[in-house]
Amino acid sequence: MTIPAATGYPQYSGSLIQPHFYPRFLMRSYAETLMKDITSTSYTGQLRQFGDQITFQREPVARIHRYQKNLRLQTDTPEIETTTLTVDEGFYWNYKLDRVDVKQIRNADDLQNALIASGGRSVGYAQEKSILAKMIRDAAPYNKGINAGLNSRNVNLGAVGNPLQITGGNLLEFFARCNQVMAESNVWEAGEMFMILPPAATAPLFTSPLSNAFVTGLPRSFLVDASGKPLRNLDPAGFRLLGSNFVPTVYDTTANAQCSFVIFGRRNATGYVQQLSDADVIKSEHFFGSYFRGLSIFGHKPLFPEQLGVAYVRFN
Repeated sequence: MTIPAATGYPQYSGSLIQPHFYPRFLMRSYAETLMKDITSTSYTGQLRQFGDQITFQREPVARIHRYQKNLRLQTDTPEIETTTLTVDEGFYWNYKLDRVDVKQIRNADDLQNALIASGGRSVGYAQEKSILAKMIRDAAPYNKGINAGLNSRNVNLGAVGNPLQITGGNLLEFFARCNQVMAESNVWEAGEMFMILPPAATAPLFTSPLSNAFVTGLPRSFLVDASGKPLRNLDPAGFRLLGSNFVPTVYDTTANAQCSFVIFGRRNATGYVQQLSDADVIKSEHFFGSYFRGLSIFGHKPLFPEQLGVAYVRFN
């Protein structure tokens, strides 16, 4: 609102005083996607070029028998499990601009470029949300819930209605629980383990013992670099911590709190293929103008569900 005029004095705003339009667009801030940090493209082979699915054979597990001298040997038939990754998802965006508008808009070129760039980013965000949702669904049942742990069944990772409450005081214990779950599933590869945390984990992280140098034995806090700036990539308990605004979060009516699904595991557990990613400008046959559009076709699947775990937590 402009400065008001006194009664009896004319208001020139919008007549003699004309508004100005900044010639360029104000750019928004955007989050980076995590797909390269939580998935692998090494399994997809020629699926990037053609076809709509690829089937994998899982390594068989030998059945062991106790040996006794002169005992007739028991014969087993190998069981070969298969799993299929399918290119079955797609997102698109499509804007229309009339030729007259393009001619008369001062920064029409900037608008067109901004639409294309924004479309690509938004498609990436939509893909990441889809990937995280499937990880939660397909993670091995014994790697989530209040009785997690393939062998022990004594690790509480929370469940809907009964979230695991995380504070700065028990954050290290939480990391240890997730480490135990992966260890019991015989899953560990140094440098390839990840955990995705929402922004709500910031306060527990910075109020945990990790913020104290004497706990880590380092000359400074584990959470800051030499200049005192917060570190983005941490690896307590062997997990590379990744922050994301796309961590699935729900309001749990039973717990009366916002709760998050924290996903952790091995990066190579999930296969991902981007088969088509294209953007173009098409002139319309039915009106004077153009369509600015983009299309993304992709597929993803947890190929090793035992290498993924999920905790349902409430950050305090």
